[in-house]
Amino acid sequence: MENRLKDEFEALIEKEEYSKVIKKIKSIPTEDRDYEINSYLARAFSGEGKVDSVVKVLLSIEKEGAADPLWYYRIGYAYYSLGEFEKAQGYISESLKFDPTDRWAIMLLRVLNKKLNVYKGTKICENLQVEDFKASNVFTAETLFSIWKNDLTDLYIDTEDDIKLRDFLPQIKNRLKWIEDNSQVIEKVLIDDGILELAEEWTSSAEEAEEEQECYIVDGDKVFLPISEKDFSDSLYAESITATIENGEISLELFLCCCPDYFAGHCIIVDIDKDGNVVNRGLAG
Repeated sequence: MENRLKDEFEALIEKEEYSKVIKKIKSIPTEDRDYEINSYLARAFSGEGKVDSVVKVLLSIEKEGAADPLWYYRIGYAYYSLGEFEKAQGYISESLKFDPTDRWAIMLLRVLNKKLNVYKGTKICENLQVEDFKASNVFTAETLFSIWKNDLTDLYIDTEDDIKLRDFLPQIKNRLKWIEDNSQVIEKVLIDDGILELAEEWTSSAEEAEEEQECYIVDGDKVFLPISEKDFSDSLYAESITATIENGEISLELFLCCCPDYFAGHCIIVDIDKDGNVVNRGLAG
């Protein structure tokens, strides 16, 4: 693919002029379209919301995409958009085998695993070791671990010092174990603060389900109002937990998400201070 054509497509996609990309590519004979050109065609169809066309194009270049994590991510996302979650989960999992640090793939796989009840408990907090962590680009040590039936929770610790990490990791693991065993305590704080009413308020702005009373389509799922405490509790999963070490004390910040996505991509922030007090800080997104 010529650089000139690539620059043209990138500029059009940046301006969301997807139809121009599609028209340009369709003017190129099929036999002259290489893998990269067809990938741009799939991206343009995706931009127009023509998901069936995205899948058709990507499947036509499946052989060439076998070593490209982006191919797996794109077709996985397309199947997710079509509500074919098992297919999506398989492709996104393959994408992460190529690039285990891909944040978009990790976030999507969290949702898919939650929808499909996929949980292996591959790295529970009790088994965390210093060697599991790597330095991030925001001056923290980070890893993925398993908590609340989610194998892909981000754990951030505000140090790049291996000695400090080694010294405080046992205490942090104890705090994480408390979170694992006391989800109902955190849920009660949220419910007492009116999180159910807030979830219902957000949900009521979603698309209404046909021929159903007080039912809305949220992230491909039917949500009936009122939302029960059990449904809300079952929806929760931890996207990330950040441990802050200050004056020898550890405080925690949790970003909690829901599936169904009651809050349209927003997370609930929960703080747990050094004394174990749980505070709902509201939504972030």
